[in-house]
Amino acid sequence: MMRSRLSRALLFCSLVASMLFAALPASADGERGETAPFHRFTKLVVFGDSLSDTGNVFVVTRGAVPPPSTYYAGRFSNGPVWVEYLAEALDLPFENYAYGGALTDTANLFDGLGGVDFPGLRDEIDAYTGRPEGIDRRAIYLVWAGANDFRAALSRGQTPDIQPVISNLLDAVDKLYADGARYVVVPNLPDLGLTPEGLASGAGPFITLLSATFNEYLAAALTVHAAGVVQIDVFQQMHETVNHPEGYGFLNVTTPCRTAAGVCADPDTYLFWDHVHPTARGHEVLAETFEKAIKEKLVMRYRHELF
Repeated sequence: MMRSRLSRALLFCSLVASMLFAALPASADGERGETAPFHRFTKLVVFGDSLSDTGNVFVVTRGAVPPPSTYYAGRFSNGPVWVEYLAEALDLPFENYAYGGALTDTANLFDGLGGVDFPGLRDEIDAYTGRPEGIDRRAIYLVWAGANDFRAALSRGQTPDIQPVISNLLDAVDKLYADGARYVVVPNLPDLGLTPEGLASGAGPFITLLSATFNEYLAAALTVHAAGVVQIDVFQQMHETVNHPEGYGFLNVTTPCRTAAGVCADPDTYLFWDHVHPTARGHEVLAETFEKAIKEKLVMRYRHELF
């Protein structure tokens, strides 16, 4: 009798599990579970610098920066940037609070331009969390900054201090979590020593070491301090791209397409548009890296929360 009741209970659980699985929407190619969970998220919310800016500095400067003659629609590139490709891949809208020039505190490389002070990362997050409607618990938050902190110090001939930058990023993550965010993504720094600016500086190996050391400390700090954060290894992906450019369609990964002499004939074969910013194709590769990491890590969490 007990065995019969147990069998019926197991059959019931099996039927319920089957119904739950069947209720999950299929992705466009008919596979279940890979993209379907992203339907539960409402949007992407982006904080950062010129690698992520889709026109905020352009609007504030009334179309002056970046110059529209050689930059696309207010982006610091020749086309869409990574978040636009990522939003399309995940079929989600996005809100962008990133400003070109942002440091991880309240400073910005463009401060004073046109008599205006531009937001740093802390200001961007305060602008979002300070809205009357509050934070969206079902949004995916992407926090990517830090390169300008180091570039600013190096331009002054100073040795960059890693710890304050890490503290600022942890504070940003804390602020989002404290206000109710559940899904936070923090990419690490690309190898700044491999940018055209880094290579031309004559200090490329030192800047590479700086980038790698910062990333190591950031990963450790996030693991201890904010274990739920999704980390994305942009540094490793950049090395993969530079070491195997043909796999991504690149013929040039060391010099910019846009120079004082003009613009190259085929930007899609260049990794860099200018001295530090990727081409649209470079951003597309970045977006693929983001998409893969986010799908793997957030889908796993989604399934855990569902079942």
